[in-house]
Amino acid sequence: MEISVVIPVYNQSTPLKLTLEGYCNQTINRNIFEIIVVDDGSDDPLELDEWKERLQIKVIRQQNLGRAIARNTGIESSDGELIIFNDADRIPCSEFIEIHLASHKKNGNCVVIGNPKELYISNLECRVNEILSYIKSGKITRFARKYLYSTVISHLFKEEGGTDSVIPWMGFFSGNSSVRRDDLRSAGMFNPKFKEWGFEHFELGYRLFHAGHPFRFAANGVNYHLAHQRNTSFYKEHFKYSASLFSEIQQDVRILKIYNFLVGELSLQGLEELFGGHSNTINSSEDIYFSSFNG
Repeated sequence: MEISVVIPVYNQSTPLKLTLEGYCNQTINRNIFEIIVVDDGSDDPLELDEWKERLQIKVIRQQNLGRAIARNTGIESSDGELIIFNDADRIPCSEFIEIHLASHKKNGNCVVIGNPKELYISNLECRVNEILSYIKSGKITRFARKYLYSTVISHLFKEEGGTDSVIPWMGFFSGNSSVRRDDLRSAGMFNPKFKEWGFEHFELGYRLFHAGHPFRFAANGVNYHLAHQRNTSFYKEHFKYSASLFSEIQQDVRILKIYNFLVGELSLQGLEELFGGHSNTINSSEDIYFSSFNG
């Protein structure tokens, strides 16, 4: 087996089925990849018989331990040399696996970051058959909008996908990224101290970067996030807690400033300079800010 796609899921049965349909629609031969679904203690059992007949799927059920441990379970259960991370609510474009694989073959022992976009679909539960038809026909893109965070972070990368930034790990999306399994194991995989929604992906990306793995941005490696509303207090609370935990694990107080960047109080340039560098890809004449609360 060449590729394993690791998908953690918790009570997202409908989005998962749409995501799996996306994997049925890949341009690459289905015989070279497997799907590992890690059910992180969902309240109801997953009903995936239809997709098991069309894809090579392993379903692993564990008690609710959080996404970091769920992904580690998927890595340890994988047969593929290359691990692609995709969340249960992210529908891959038809070239998704092909693009990730091609980037690794071209660039060697690297970390590949894809390009997530957002889907805003009302009454999803009532429109499953409609959305399935859009996925099969390749027309799901008609709902897509740019993901603001990915757009901001893309400034750290050159047009051809490489980077000279000291913080490319800020673009390590656990819902759209790929790393060779041996490199994940050498880096220590996801830190199980992250139990809640948070920065387990940034922290692993930080370790991969400091272990010497180059980062690549694959602009065409798109998957589509089925957006769902969370209130502002949820994000602020989890940003602050996760930054604190990340900083404590790495013994680096600069990491606390990630919170300031995410709430729009610190520019991308300012964050990068804080870590001792400046990317030649960022236009120094303008500051680039991100805020998850700007609508």
